[in-house]
Amino acid sequence: MALTLTPIRHPYVVGDRWEAVWKVAADASYSTGGYSLTPTDLGFSNTPDIEGYAEIANLMGYGVKYDDSTFKLLFYSAGSTQVTAATDLSALNDIRIRVTGRFRA
Repeated sequence: MALTLTPIRHPYVVGDRWEAVWKVAADASYSTGGYSLTPTDLGFSNTPDIEGYAEIANLMGYGVKYDDSTFKLLFYSAGSTQVTAATDLSALNDIRIRVTGRFRA
């Protein structure tokens, strides 16, 4: 399935970089290996010069990590094991991600 992305703050200038904030909602069927989340999904050019930070208020026991080598958002259980395919994560509907990069799309 896919993530639902809602812009909170479109790319704006911070020094020599751009920054954007997005609200992310997971769905009812986690994808094996994580959710695809590319720089272009977040308003940036598809370059390796991007940094992402997940700012999460309540993950209900889950951990999250962005793998910038595969452009995947990964979710982990309390035991630090990636959640299994088809896990319902739809209750995680207010994840905030702040992304910075040099090249805006």
